[in-house]
This record gives sequence, structure tokens and C-alpha cells, in this order.
Amino acid sequence: MFATPKGVVPFPIVFVRDVKASLALCRILGLRLRARSRNGRWAELESPNGALALHAADSSEEQRVEMTFESLGPLEPLVEALTKAGFAVEEIVDEGFGRSVNVRDPNGLTLHIDEHIAT
Repeated sequence: MFATPKGVVPFPIVFVRDVKASLALCRILGLRLRARSRNGRWAELESPNGALALHAADSSEEQRVEMTFESLGPLEPLVEALTKAGFAVEEIVDEGFGRSVNVRDPNGLTLHIDEHIAT
């Protein structure tokens, strides 16, 4: 368990060729639209039991799933705990929507963690 007071929430990102069609399927499955980009290339969906994001894949890009988490608190304590445990952690990046950090898991996969602080 991460040594943070609030932990993290899994938030997979699914890269798809047709966001609109995938969004329709997710709505039938009972997910509710939480947010959407104006250009239609990004949508966040949620249900009482979880959440996911749909992201438009470029035509040359393979469809894939990226394992992402939302931190329920500041990233610094999490980065400190991961670094202390010996994980390869990149620098915290300030992006247009907030801050994030990448960490390599023991299998070499990159996990992406977004900072989510309720306002």
C-alpha cells in the first residue's frame, strides 16, 4: 500500500479508433459521462464501481490500454514512498490539466499517476 494518507484510484485510459462509438457502448453498460473534450478526442466515464477514460488513437497508433491512477492527495508523499522503495520515478510534470508523474513497475511497465485534489 502506498504510504499516502488518501491513496490512489485506478483510472485506465483506453485508446480507441472511434471515441463516439465507444462512448455509446459505455453508456449502455451503465457508465456516466463525467467530462469530455471539446474536440471529442477524450472522454471520462464513471460508475459507482469505477471509472475509465477514452482517448482517440491516432490512425497509425495501435489501440491500447494505459494504466493510470488518480492520486487522492499531493504527489510528493507518493513519489517519496515510491523512490524510497526503489522504484524508478520520473520528475513531477505540470500539465495543462494538473500535475502528474510516471513510475516504472517491477515488470517495466510505465504507470501514470495524475494528481487529483478536490477543490
